[in-house]
Amino acid sequence: MSEYKIKVINNCVSQQFIDFISEQLNSEKTVWSYKRNITDGGKENFSPAFTNGSYRDGEILNTSYWFLYPLLLEVANKNNFFVERLLRIRTTALLNKNTLKYNDIHTDLNEPHIVGLYYPHDSDGDTVFFDSKENAKEIFRVSPSRGTMVLFDGSINHASSNPVNHAIRMVVNFGFIGKWPNE
Repeated sequence: MSEYKIKVINNCVSQQFIDFISEQLNSEKTVWSYKRNITDGGKENFSPAFTNGSYRDGEILNTSYWFLYPLLLEVANKNNFFVERLLRIRTTALLNKNTLKYNDIHTDLNEPHIVGLYYPHDSDGDTVFFDSKENAKEIFRVSPSRGTMVLFDGSINHASSNPVNHAIRMVVNFGFIGKWPNE
């Protein structure tokens, strides 16, 4: 596992900040868009979801940016990594599919970057990491836990999975250029 840069940070910010983020994402003021299929898997791996794009390609897309970006910066400050340039913030709420199968194996962006996945709620629907898309050998797995952020090298193949025991699985996905601790 040492060859893969994956870091799980539990209770990544204060409890007050964790509660605030959860309240904001659950607010009726947060704008969600229905996506008929969050994956590229077609009919075999169909997975409906709700998404909230906050930031992309230098453009603030909605007001959730103003509470999500400070979250990333606070986690960076507390854990000695550096956010040089933000690429994307997107929140996804996957719906219960009553199946344990994971979604499409992928990387998020086509350029070198770091990914931060923040879980605002406890849920099932693990994020699964793989050695490659072709080989699909599982190398690591993390379950959504309120207030946890997972940082990893954006070149690592991974896949979400839908919840089975909860109604939704929510994750805030940050893509950014930055420096890991001790680099």
